[in-house]
Amino acid sequence: MNKTEDLRIDFDPDSAVAKLVDEEEVAAMRRKGLRKGDFGDRLLLGKMGGESGWADGFILELSEPPENIPHEAPDKTDMDFDNLVSGEFAPKEYPELICLGATEATDDRNSLAVLASHDKSVVVLMNKRYFGHFSKRYENARFYAGNSSNSPITVAHKGKRVGLIMPYNIENFGRVHIEKRFPELFEE
Repeated sequence: MNKTEDLRIDFDPDSAVAKLVDEEEVAAMRRKGLRKGDFGDRLLLGKMGGESGWADGFILELSEPPENIPHEAPDKTDMDFDNLVSGEFAPKEYPELICLGATEATDDRNSLAVLASHDKSVVVLMNKRYFGHFSKRYENARFYAGNSSNSPITVAHKGKRVGLIMPYNIENFGRVHIEKRFPELFEE
């Protein structure tokens, strides 16, 4: 892969957030996977839409668990993950999110990935390693906002849902950290 391909970010160049994207930082985030310490405290196995998947409380992926997952055995099996989302995934029904970069780390939290809709109407935060995991695993992965700021973020590949990520609550994390890094994000 050459440097130009490595820095390629898929977004509408005329969107309201296009000039906010830190392409080099996002490309670096896309190369990172999950470390053992990034997983939640339990492993759950089940099905969503008839497909097998795994979850750890923060992330759900429709695949086999990664080899580096720190859990020796699942806490629960045969889970029904269908209750986490309603119906089939329809990309046109949800705002697509573009990763802009990451917040600065704080005393009590690592830096987080900041994603926004093309028109800046939706802003979400997620563990930047989760963004990296799906971006690295699924070439051209797309991220879509849920029905509310606390709804799971859908990760899609080739128009099909491949995972869910629980976002951080912006008010609990502190909007000031996002505004410090991306002040234009909240300008009218």
